[in-house]
Amino acid sequence: MTKRIQTIDNLRGLAIILMLLQHIPLFLVENVNTPIYSLTIILSRFSAPLFFILAGYCTCLSFRKTGPTHIIKRSAEVFLYGILTNIFRQQSLLSINVLTSISVFMIVCTIILYIKSKYAYAILFIGLLSYSFMGPEIVSSIHHPTDILNMGEYPIAPWLIYAIIGLGIAWIDKMKNKKLLVPFSIVSIIYGLTVLIFGYYKLSFISNTPPFMFMVLGFIGIIYMLISMVKSNVLGTFGKNSLFVYVSHMFLFSFIPVIIGIGKPFSINAAIVIYIATLTATYYLLKE
Repeated sequence: MTKRIQTIDNLRGLAIILMLLQHIPLFLVENVNTPIYSLTIILSRFSAPLFFILAGYCTCLSFRKTGPTHIIKRSAEVFLYGILTNIFRQQSLLSINVLTSISVFMIVCTIILYIKSKYAYAILFIGLLSYSFMGPEIVSSIHHPTDILNMGEYPIAPWLIYAIIGLGIAWIDKMKNKKLLVPFSIVSIIYGLTVLIFGYYKLSFISNTPPFMFMVLGFIGIIYMLISMVKSNVLGTFGKNSLFVYVSHMFLFSFIPVIIGIGKPFSINAAIVIYIATLTATYYLLKE
């Protein structure tokens, strides 16, 4: 059995907790145009990039230990769960969501690892970085096979860069010297803010604009340093079961209300209480 890395589990746990912070009010509250919900969006939008970075990072670790076959099987499993969540949310089966994106990103990272080409990695990384600067808000609403790279909640083309960054982090992680992480994180945040202040791009918590991307990377770097010092396994409990938590909350809060025919009867404050209760119940259900 592969030994789990507590910091990775904690980061994944933080990501799923932040994602639920946006989703539960979204599914239960009719009017989400409130300052409180705007704050939940700001916090929760760090979750998807964190999931994608971890997908690239963990794909590299799994490739070293088990080779590509296990990753391909795992990717197919995640993709099927992604289709299931589309059913729960009454969306097109092939609409790109977090899980289907992760499954594709795992395959892309596996291909790069299999061909053992740093040049392929560099070309893809530079291409995706350039795309982020030239067309960060290109999102197609046409559900057609030719639009697969730009279709869905997290279109593949602009969001793949986080998984590629995660893959790169896994490659250089052998150095163990993380002294540059905090300065790099601070510079990344300052750069994102500078780009935003000078008005080159608007800050969007929906689209992967350059200010958002650099600030996310900076904050995730700082979060990593802090979480690596955490000894508690509370976050890890959510992280080890993040796929179950994600799919089950879609079923409970998106699918079930539609099936039994209820609308969105709760206030934002009530939804936050339900969110806290859900996390508490989930933790006690899943803890070892």
